[in-house]
Amino acid sequence: MLNYMYNRDVPDSIVIVDGNNARTFDSCYRLKNELRQNDVVLITQGFHMPRALYLCNKMGLDAWGLESDLRMYKDIVWFTVRDWMASLLAWWDIYNQRLPSYLQAEVINY
Repeated sequence: MLNYMYNRDVPDSIVIVDGNNARTFDSCYRLKNELRQNDVVLITQGFHMPRALYLCNKMGLDAWGLESDLRMYKDIVWFTVRDWMASLLAWWDIYNQRLPSYLQAEVINY
C-alpha cells in the first residue's frame, strides 16, 4: 500500500507508517498524544477497520478509513473472530481509560 501511495505522488510528509505498536489501541493513542494528529485516514484491512475507527474516534481523532483489501483472505473466518474478540478488548480499554502498553510500568517481582 505504501508503494501504491508513493507511485501516485502522495507526499512523504503526510504518510505515517506505524509498525512499532502491537495493538491498534497503542497506535491510535500515539497518533493523538505523541504525534499530535487530529485528522487521519487509516488504511487497513476491511475486517479490522471498524475497530480501528472506533478506537481513534473515541480518542478524539477525526478518523476516516480506506480499506486495503486487494484479495480475499483464506483465513477470513479466523481474522473476523479474532477481530471481534479484540473489539471487546478495545471497548474495555476505552471504558477503563487504559494507557497504551508501552507506557505501563513493568511490574517486577523479587
